[in-house]
Amino acid sequence: MLPEKVKEAVAKALVVWNTGDVDLLDDVYARDVTYHQPPFPDLDLAGLKEDIIATRTAFPDLRLTEDSRFMRGDLTCGRHTIRGTFTGPSPRLGRPNGRSFFVRSVTITRFEGDKAVEIWHFMDQLGTLQQLGLVSALDRLEEAEETFVASGNWAP
Repeated sequence: MLPEKVKEAVAKALVVWNTGDVDLLDDVYARDVTYHQPPFPDLDLAGLKEDIIATRTAFPDLRLTEDSRFMRGDLTCGRHTIRGTFTGPSPRLGRPNGRSFFVRSVTITRFEGDKAVEIWHFMDQLGTLQQLGLVSALDRLEEAEETFVASGNWAP
């Protein structure tokens, strides 16, 4: 894919996240696209559209800005800043509490022709939940300790 086409596709994807106009994804994502956002299950195009709608419902002021982008062959890597305020309903997060978050993320996208076929999106999910007041620091510490103990590297 030509660099200009990648820029156009990325710009359109940013519009989708910032406006919720998920139909624009049909222009830039293949029908069989796979969207990975660990630790969550992979999404297909329909699932991604549903996820964007749900996210924008919970965070109506959501803003995703691109800080930088690199391209090599059929891959692009973008670094983003994401901000939002939890003011809308969310079955996943519970009742809105009006708290805001700020997080940086990285997205790696693989293109075939002029369409994205695979997307990997990485962000600090735990830190985001903490900023929103949905996970306390103590919960995070206890979870880290349990993971460390379970790894077999440490015994109490």
